[in-house]
Amino acid sequence: MEADNDNKIKAEKNKETSGGVSMGLNPGSPSEYKGSYGLDPSGSLLEEIRHEMDGSGEEMGLEPEKLNDPEIPFRHPEEVRRPAADQAKEPLRAEKPEGHGGSEGSEDNENKGGHLSRRRLVLICILMVCLGALLATGCIGLFMSGKGGIHLVSGDKLDYYKALDKQLGKYYEIQKTINDSDLYDTDSSKMEKAVISGMLSALPDPYAQYMTKSEYDSFSRKYLDSYTGIGISVQAADDGQVIVGKVIKGSTAEEAGLQKGDVIVSIGGSKPESVDKAAELMRGKAGTSVTVVVSRGAKEKTFRVARAQVEDRALEYSVYDKSKGIGYIDLNTFRKGASEELSDAITDLKNQGCTKVIIDLRGNPGGVADEGIKCADLLLPACRIVTVKNASGKEKIYNSDSSSKDVSYVLLVDGDTASAAEIFACAVKDNGGGKIIGSRTYGKGLIQGIFPLDDGSVIKLTVEEYVSPSGEKIDGKGVEPDIQGEGDEIAQGADVLSAS
Repeated sequence: MEADNDNKIKAEKNKETSGGVSMGLNPGSPSEYKGSYGLDPSGSLLEEIRHEMDGSGEEMGLEPEKLNDPEIPFRHPEEVRRPAADQAKEPLRAEKPEGHGGSEGSEDNENKGGHLSRRRLVLICILMVCLGALLATGCIGLFMSGKGGIHLVSGDKLDYYKALDKQLGKYYEIQKTINDSDLYDTDSSKMEKAVISGMLSALPDPYAQYMTKSEYDSFSRKYLDSYTGIGISVQAADDGQVIVGKVIKGSTAEEAGLQKGDVIVSIGGSKPESVDKAAELMRGKAGTSVTVVVSRGAKEKTFRVARAQVEDRALEYSVYDKSKGIGYIDLNTFRKGASEELSDAITDLKNQGCTKVIIDLRGNPGGVADEGIKCADLLLPACRIVTVKNASGKEKIYNSDSSSKDVSYVLLVDGDTASAAEIFACAVKDNGGGKIIGSRTYGKGLIQGIFPLDDGSVIKLTVEEYVSPSGEKIDGKGVEPDIQGEGDEIAQGADVLSAS
């Protein structure tokens, strides 16, 4: 029975779902999975249930939104026609049965005696029979409220509230005690995050994470959406300073002169104390500008940069050696649309005479798992790309079709090549599509799912594991390269392609 209640909770909270994307990230990412439910820190629902049920000894249902609105099953025609003031002065008159004689005085006496007309009596009897049948079958529950009379709720809803109280009542009691008795004021948002983060930290899942709405918005901009900004990514240096990690090609930041490695001193007059704060300060309405002060070497430089809609790219490419027909593609993330960008880059390089391509996955942390699969499909003939297993052990196999780009290639990898990038790498290695050059990859063979909550926050949980086409697990092991990297690995890749 307890398991049934748990299932009903999940069913209630997962009625509305929307499509998403599977992600393979380091350290985790969004997915097509949605559902779950969150704790309402206010505890108002449980408090109302307990208040109404306290001491009754009966199983009762609740329809919280109608507690202060007593139900009126019908209204007499005279009540509708007469002004409210008159209604307050005169008692409600019973309707005379059709064809029944009697004086006005006798009608008043009938009302005073509390008698009902025959029509009303029949109607009430019918309603009572129907109500009794529904109560007997358990289709509805009866809840008697001191505030709002009698209310009816479905049996399923009643079971849901009872299970909710059983499962989360302890947390509600703790929070209510803190709110009522603790000397110090508490920040409800901080408490909520601490509670949820604490729950997730108790899991054996190393990638379980709670993100507030603003944190998830930032996450989505990195892997899923375009955004308004100046066109740079930021990262934390070893000494804690915020530095420019990447300058997007064609962005207003590139036009202004910002460079990778610049140490950010201030944005809009404020010193960014964290990467998240720096990102927040750079955001704003398209067409507005922001002043960015950076330290470059021993000098400080000031830039006035316009904000604009930024379409972050997953890769950059160029002709590496025209005489040998070799192109170079730096695939730095598997954000949404990465496979289309890779296809376009290869086509453009071929138009420039490049029939061989170096694809650089070093430092690629992953991203959308489906994009890693699509990139492998783009380069491989008909073969198995990856097998994905979920929590119940069910497997889903992804295969490549027979079409592929007519180009020779090598992949460069290192210890920071992870997740969706490893799906790509292990598919290429196991199917002999191209040589893998560099060092062992990170070893994250897991896919996370994003479960949205009502307030826009999300929890991220590991929901799937993938294995290579040869059946080898990647998680904790990584992908071993075919050729160990030595010195300039780009030049090493070019030599391998020239010799092929």
